[in-house]
Amino acid sequence: MPLCEISVARLFPDNHEYHTHGSFVIDTSLNTQDEIVALLSDGDMGRIGEKLDVIPHSGYPMPPNMVYGLSGFALNPIEVPPTPTFTSDRGYKVWAKPLPDNRLW
Repeated sequence: MPLCEISVARLFPDNHEYHTHGSFVIDTSLNTQDEIVALLSDGDMGRIGEKLDVIPHSGYPMPPNMVYGLSGFALNPIEVPPTPTFTSDRGYKVWAKPLPDNRLW
């Protein structure tokens, strides 16, 4: 199955700044950003948010000012670890790729 990568950033509209938190990779044949993000439950998004240091715990909701960006290229399976970070509620494999020194708190 193709591996799609989606970057995760937080938009601060008051000063037009973005804070990039990293990305996640998901194994899906879907190819549009909205379709892919819609595959993920609130719990899945919480697990991604926790792994990318967007939120302190997976039980917290993702902030409303999050921005997602689908990469134009599918990843090769050798580019991700053999074991995913978690399996989504719908059974998709998900790998979280945080950026170093990313904490806001």
